[in-house]
Amino acid sequence: MPTPRRVGCALLAVLALAASGARAESPFAAAPLVVSSPSFGTGGGAAGLLFFRPTEGDTISPTSIAAVVGLYSNTHSYILGAFTRSYFQEDAWRLTAALATAEVNCDYDISSLGSVQFATDTRVAFARAEFRT
Repeated sequence: MPTPRRVGCALLAVLALAASGARAESPFAAAPLVVSSPSFGTGGGAAGLLFFRPTEGDTISPTSIAAVVGLYSNTHSYILGAFTRSYFQEDAWRLTAALATAEVNCDYDISSLGSVQFATDTRVAFARAEFRT
């Protein structure tokens, strides 16, 4: 199964590629995703990002980001998620939030045990608000 660290690294790579040039032309960026692992299977998906400013005229806050990601594999496994890192009121407020769901269906062929099958079903919700003076 793709670990949260691997998925996070993949998303950071997508963000870095998108931020390197897409922001100047368009507030949207998209990237295909390809995955192959013994537990998740072989499949693909996509990530989409939106760069925006919640308050027009706020030149102090960094650009906010919202993203969605989806992956599906030949084992009928999937990962779906959305997240945001948003800045408000001249960077006084920061919001980080994420929602995700995943189901990973594993089918291992272990010589001493035979076929071992199991599934992992996960739901994630996270939010953090920060105030800076």
